Amino acid sequence: MLVRWAVLSAVLATAAAAQTWEVAPVVSYLRLSHKPLGSANSVDDASDDDTTLQAKQPAYGARVTLNTKGYYGLELSYLQSRTGIQSAIIPTDEEDKVVQSATVTLRQIGINGICYFMPRGERWRPFVTAGFQTQYWSNPGFTDWTHGSSRNIGLNWGGGVKLQLNRHLLVRFDGRQIIAGAPYGLTYPNDENAAPRSVGTFSQLEASVGIGFTF
Repeated sequence: MLVRWAVLSAVLATAAAAQTWEVAPVVSYLRLSHKPLGSANSVDDASDDDTTLQAKQPAYGARVTLNTKGYYGLELSYLQSRTGIQSAIIPTDEEDKVVQSATVTLRQIGINGICYFMPRGERWRPFVTAGFQTQYWSNPGFTDWTHGSSRNIGLNWGGGVKLQLNRHLLVRFDGRQIIAGAPYGLTYPNDENAAPRSVGTFSQLEASVGIGFTF
């Protein structure tokens, strides 16, 4: 029994020694798709472009990475940004659309696998990455808005490079494509006798720079 515990302890110690933590605050630029989000009105009064988004820059966040001794890593990311939203809604007991504008908060959490092209310890470490993304869009608070806030699931992928400045400090550059469900669950109007169509997915491009602290 003691031998087994000794072997297990040695394996765990070796695995821990082969891993390095990295914490990196980041600043990002988000380029949102120009795709309209659909309409919150009834089918007879709806248009594809009743609701649209426009990113407000910059975005802020952090990435926490657990790197192995070799070529792989596991990373958790958080990103928060402000996004302009505009929607043309027909108020209760009215006939004409009223255009309303607001700013919503977009919070995103991603969990990614990383594959490096160079082993740990090299000064330059290009990498590719892919993973899952969760998005939370806050409620715009429009009059007669019935869709509330929005939570969407999706994917992200991309790559970047890390430059080790010294043993405990690095700079990193990332570029990623993010695709998730379109926020707020609105619809596009369809032909006269057909049900409304789903908006489907919504994409973003993210470019970021960060300073990483390793230990």
